[in-house]
Amino acid sequence: MSIRLLVVLLALGGAAIAALPSCTQHAAVRPTLEVRPATARLVTGEALQLVVARRFPGGPVELVTERVAYATSNRAIAIASDRGVVTGGVAPGEVLVQVRDPETDAVATASVTVEVPQVTSIDIVPWPSVEMRPGAFRRFTAAARFETGVVRDVTAEVQWSSSNDRVVTVGSAAPDFGLVTARAAGDAIVTAALQGSSVAGRTSVVVAGADVVLRAIRIAPNPASAPPGQTVQLGAVGVRSDGSEQDLTALVTWASSDEAVARIDARGIATGLSAGRVTITATSRIGEANGSPVDVRGSAELVVP
Repeated sequence: MSIRLLVVLLALGGAAIAALPSCTQHAAVRPTLEVRPATARLVTGEALQLVVARRFPGGPVELVTERVAYATSNRAIAIASDRGVVTGGVAPGEVLVQVRDPETDAVATASVTVEVPQVTSIDIVPWPSVEMRPGAFRRFTAAARFETGVVRDVTAEVQWSSSNDRVVTVGSAAPDFGLVTARAAGDAIVTAALQGSSVAGRTSVVVAGADVVLRAIRIAPNPASAPPGQTVQLGAVGVRSDGSEQDLTALVTWASSDEAVARIDARGIATGLSAGRVTITATSRIGEANGSPVDVRGSAELVVP
């Protein structure tokens, strides 16, 4: 190799080495993430917005709340959206929210404690009192008011009771939660109590007047139609001995004469299955006579075209 060529190669090599970046000068610096608030307390269903900042040592600070990824250590306690909104779940406890920056792999965590909100009162409808005739029945409802201001229907969760079962009885099991039946003249207090708590709601029921008896059930629409795969809502109206009417859709027992053609659920929703005609019946048991059940029944025709 000539001396000239060797000098050129050495010169090029030196230039290449000089062109290499300095590892010390340009080494990647991982930032830190800051999450605010770092700790928080929520109640079930309550939401909290986290705010995340990316901080470089001696450098800029950026808000990256919507550019980072979130995950919670227990989704039953709390969940986090991709925008940093943490929502308290159905289970109480403490959960860690991990925040990761996909651009730099920086990680931070926040601690969230979820508590079950306390019920402050139970509201019964009707309230404060209602008058019923012997033999009449009515669905009462109960709503819980929480310390957070949230109001939720708890008709199927409270323990229903009557202060005088000879005057008024009230259903305390499915599907009769809150179903009050007037038995005889008098008065009683209907109570809806939250199990495991001293919180309860109360309303007064006065039973007076002549007995009211369910005489007939009318179903509408009649006839009804539901092509295969489609549904139709049927309603049942009870006609009583005093001429008054009551919606019994959720209180009767529904049945189809041929479930291969159409079926109907407990809410009165009929589903067409195959072409044909069926008879839909709605039955209500109003008591016993001489030891035998006494039923009142209504019917309607359902066509599946």
